[in-house]
Amino acid sequence: IPFNLPEYAEQQLNDGLLIGNAIQLGHDGDGNIVMKAVATGHTPINSTFDGDWVAIDEGCVVPMATSDGDLLLSTKFWEQIQKYDNQYQRAQKGGTGACKRCKEIIKRMRGYMKSEIRRALKKYLLRRRPARVGVEAFTSEAFQPNRYSLSPRMRRLVRSIGHGVFREALVQYSEVYGFELVEYDPAYTSKGCECGYEDDLNRPDRNTF
Repeated sequence: IPFNLPEYAEQQLNDGLLIGNAIQLGHDGDGNIVMKAVATGHTPINSTFDGDWVAIDEGCVVPMATSDGDLLLSTKFWEQIQKYDNQYQRAQKGGTGACKRCKEIIKRMRGYMKSEIRRALKKYLLRRRPARVGVEAFTSEAFQPNRYSLSPRMRRLVRSIGHGVFREALVQYSEVYGFELVEYDPAYTSKGCECGYEDDLNRPDRNTF
């Protein structure tokens, strides 16, 4: 069956990966069939990244954003999470077997979040090749979709899963690609300049910088 490869897959093939002799079939949680080609081989990785310092934040409206202004996950991410929550709430009212169905929905959502977060981070890191990556030492707004009406339980799950996958992936990628992972205090960073000057006018309200 002929198919087209995305750009990032073609790059990996050029770096040493080969299309294997197997096809993986699955679904995306919405009933759509997904087909993936299995690759074999090893992709050579340079020992270290040597680019500039970058920061990657976990947020509300945008799940992940960088100091470059890149939005690593779009609102489509939250829209998919909302679909999982709608399925979860309907399953809770299903009577017999509801618990099993709810667990299956959470399992699919966990897999979706892990795949999307890791994919977005890896794509950005390979493009930017930073020598250092900064992340907030603590954020109460990590993966909290304020514009979506998720159930309280789903909000807790999304925050826990999202934050955990985000940090786990960065630790792993820092070991693979050789960049330094640094935690920083987020207080007043949105009001500050690179020179060290801070002013409330740099961020007059939550959505304006």
